[in-house]
Amino acid sequence: MTADRLRQLRREIDTIDRELIGLLNQRARVVREVGKEKKAAGTAYTDSLREKEILNRIAVENRGPFPTASLQKLFGEIFEISKHLEKKSDSD
Repeated sequence: MTADRLRQLRREIDTIDRELIGLLNQRARVVREVGKEKKAAGTAYTDSLREKEILNRIAVENRGPFPTASLQKLFGEIFEISKHLEKKSDSD
């Protein structure tokens, strides 16, 4: 691999990382809106069934090369952060 090719690949990763950051923040904004709706409806912040549905969808839709178990673990972290953001929406 040449140094130029390595730089090109790293630039591609940087672009993807920026897109991921944007998408995660977009998701977080929607999560905060969900939190407001749940509060207004008196609904619990945690929805284990919804989380299972998402994890199952990942298993069905993932075509790799990222391992499904790793994606599910990553989404588990996203769920935890999302619950915090939903609760935080109470103070907005």
